[in-house]
Formats: sequence, structure tokens, C-alpha cells
Amino acid sequence: MVKKQLEGKWSIVDGQIHVYESITKRIVIWRINTDKSITPIAYIDTNRKRKAYPKELQSTYKKIK
Repeated sequence: MVKKQLEGKWSIVDGQIHVYESITKRIVIWRINTDKSITPIAYIDTNRKRKAYPKELQSTYKKIK
């Protein structure tokens, strides 16, 4: 059984997925890759400043078929 970790709302803005996390009150920005996988690349903090994730924290997620 999988336990829910976070809940939020999302939208697509300029070809990227923006996820609003209600717990952290920030927006995580995900890049949609050409193979349809997604990678978190940045976030917007509560002061509306965009900050990039370091490369070592960017994990790619793929859909399991």
C-alpha cells in the first residue's frame, strides 16, 4: 500500500508543469522531457522568487506501464 506524501494543485504553464504544494506553500516546476518523463527543475518560494534545483537533486520520473 502506498501512503500519500503531499497533496497539491497543478497546471501547465509555458510547457512546464507547475505544482502548488499546500504544505510547503511553494510551486515546484517540472520539465516535460521528449520521452514524456518529467523532471523537477526549479521552485518558486513564498517570496515569488524562482530558484533552480541543483543537478544532483533533479530526478527523472517515468510512467510505469
